[in-house]
Amino acid sequence: MPSLSLRSSSRSSLGHKKPPVSPRSARLVVLCLGEVLGSAMLMYFGCMSLVSGFSQAPLPGMQGGLMFGFVVSTIIVIFGHISGAHLNPTVSLSAYLLDMIPLIELPVYFVSQIVGCLIGVGLLHVVTPQEILYPLGGSVGFCVTVPHASLTQAQAFLAEFLSTSLLIFTCCGVWDPRNARHGDATPIKFALVIALCSITVGPYTGASMNPARSLAPAVFSQVWTAHWLYWVAPMLASLVSTLTYKYLFSAADSLLAGKSHSTELSEGDVEGSVPMPIN
Repeated sequence: MPSLSLRSSSRSSLGHKKPPVSPRSARLVVLCLGEVLGSAMLMYFGCMSLVSGFSQAPLPGMQGGLMFGFVVSTIIVIFGHISGAHLNPTVSLSAYLLDMIPLIELPVYFVSQIVGCLIGVGLLHVVTPQEILYPLGGSVGFCVTVPHASLTQAQAFLAEFLSTSLLIFTCCGVWDPRNARHGDATPIKFALVIALCSITVGPYTGASMNPARSLAPAVFSQVWTAHWLYWVAPMLASLVSTLTYKYLFSAADSLLAGKSHSTELSEGDVEGSVPMPIN
């Protein structure tokens, strides 16, 4: 009998080998690929809409803003359920502050987004002749975000801070569990907010709202004018906006909802009925 039990246990142990890749490692690989591909698509198609060398006529003023919005919307449909389709370090930072992703995933998101943006701009340089990308010469740069010459760096900083804040508040609102039943139009919501910020803030700073989006064209064009503010302003805006939403809107609303719920409970006891839960 002992020998039979030993054989059965050995067979069971052989039949239940540990998988070669842990679930956490597989998760990191999947989200990495999703963010790399999504960020590459963002920069390839978004910056492609800004190519002006094929025509003598200037590009329509709203073309770039609308195209970036449409591209983001499409990427959310493709990768939203895979990696979240953050495409932006400010969005990933916000997700971390809201306890939506663990700390170990945060640098993976950051690196994947930067690599993806570099790949996207690189592919666009491969398929487009240099004289088309840079019709005015390489010193101007292509798809590079720089403040308007008439703005001070403080003004440009504030413009980027406020536009990124609008984007992050939109993220917080979409992610809010109280808004879960209205999630079907999420791609359209982000298309609109990206287009809004790009069209209005674009003439001021280029409306980056995304450090990875600003880094990749700067690397290829070697134009670094006020590049620091495209990192500091968006990341600071993400921090401030997320914490404001988390502790002012979410926490305060939860407290108010709790008080209202307790009040309705007491009224229900008096009337002998059961109150509906407050969402």
